[in-house]
Amino acid sequence: MAKKEPPINSAITAEITLNLLKRIEPGESEYFVSDSSVTGFAIRVRPSGSMSYVVLYRYGGGRDGATRKYTIGSIKKITPDEARRLAKTILAEVVHGKDPAKEKTNDRLSPTFEVLKDDYLLSVDAKQKSSTYKLYAHWLNIASEVLGRRKAKDVGRGEIEKLHVTLKDKPITANRVLSTISSMYTWGMSVTALPSMENPASGIKKYPEDNRDRYLTNEELGRLGDAIREAETDGIPWDPDPEKKVKHAPKAENRRIKIDAFAAAALRLFILTGARRGEILKLKWSNVDLQRGLLFLDDSKTRKKTIILNGPAQVILTELKKLGPYVIPGEPKVLDDGKIEHRPRSDLKRC
Repeated sequence: MAKKEPPINSAITAEITLNLLKRIEPGESEYFVSDSSVTGFAIRVRPSGSMSYVVLYRYGGGRDGATRKYTIGSIKKITPDEARRLAKTILAEVVHGKDPAKEKTNDRLSPTFEVLKDDYLLSVDAKQKSSTYKLYAHWLNIASEVLGRRKAKDVGRGEIEKLHVTLKDKPITANRVLSTISSMYTWGMSVTALPSMENPASGIKKYPEDNRDRYLTNEELGRLGDAIREAETDGIPWDPDPEKKVKHAPKAENRRIKIDAFAAAALRLFILTGARRGEILKLKWSNVDLQRGLLFLDDSKTRKKTIILNGPAQVILTELKKLGPYVIPGEPKVLDDGKIEHRPRSDLKRC
């Protein structure tokens, strides 16, 4: 009758086999069973009875290097021979100067695309205008719907290109999504949220965009001026969208859109100054110098700039009532303490 092998409940060195696993029992404290054939390969035994294969090694400086522990996996999920082969691969990486345990930790802590997006947008929000932040958030949210759960460092160029192709019907949006992803990855590497790597959004050909300038003819400018005058006085006729249900629609003879003096002034200033919509709607009287005929745009998309006012633009601004700090005022808001908060008009849809 074969002699029964005694149980193991403390540190020893022996060849790790299936039979040896059957003899291992938990001790009062954690201990390691080291493999006799591969130095550094061992089984970690915890007092709870949990056992896992590990690789123990020193990183940097030989005997003086820091001790590292790389967990391969539970003894319930992998055989000793399979674990030993993995241990040899890991130890070979150590010989070549790598630190597998640290790399594994870094991989576990590496941000997903969604987390990297949120962190990047915090930086954008702190350094850019709110309008820029909103655009970046919109474009990155489109990408995050597809890539959000992926580790950002593992997203490949092929995945980004596939996303770009799915947006081919909206070429400008597709290109902006691509550019913003590229900026996010560049930022991620600069703040070490990502390892130094090739930007997966680089090298992807963008869709052509029709950037031709379009100028109104004198005839078109005349018709536009007439339309603004009509909207300001009698109102412009409108018909309900047949695809949308409109409750309590007014009678046909009463279906007219009328705009106020400020909306009309904004439309004319767009034409006469060439400024962007947001630049005019957020313009403050403090940035208007009527004496010299100048507008100072501090919040311009293209940084600070000065616009020289022509005669008609100066007349419009001179005749406008000042109802607060903004040239084109929005609806004021009454705060809890009774004070009035003046706000710019957000758009011209409601006039």
